[in-house]
Amino acid sequence: MSTVNLPEIGKRIRQRRKELGISQQEACRKLNISQNHYSRIENGYAGMSLELLLEISSYLNLTTDYVLTGNYPTQTGPAAMENFNRLPLLEQKYIERSINLFCDYLDDCKKYHS
Repeated sequence: MSTVNLPEIGKRIRQRRKELGISQQEACRKLNISQNHYSRIENGYAGMSLELLLEISSYLNLTTDYVLTGNYPTQTGPAAMENFNRLPLLEQKYIERSINLFCDYLDDCKKYHS
C-alpha cells in the first residue's frame, strides 16, 4: 500500500485550479471552507475529509484517483475521456461545442435521409 503524499496531492489540486483560472478565494467560497485550510491543502500541510476530497475533485473536474495518486484509472473510461479531463476548461468547452455541432449535423442528416 502506498503512502499519502500531501504535497503532491496539493500540487495537483493547485495546478488544476490554476488551469481553470479559479482563484483560491473563489474555490473557498464554492467549497465553503476557509482560505487558510484550502491553502494548507494546496501547500501539502493539511489533508482533507473524504467529503471534501469528493467536492474538490468534482469542482475541479478531476477523478479522486488522480488527486490522490496522480494516475488516471484505466478501468473507468476510455483514454480519450481521461485526456479530455486533463485539458484546461476553455479547451474542454471548445471540444464540447464541436461535439454538439457535429451531433446536430448528424441529426440533420438523419432527418434529410429519412
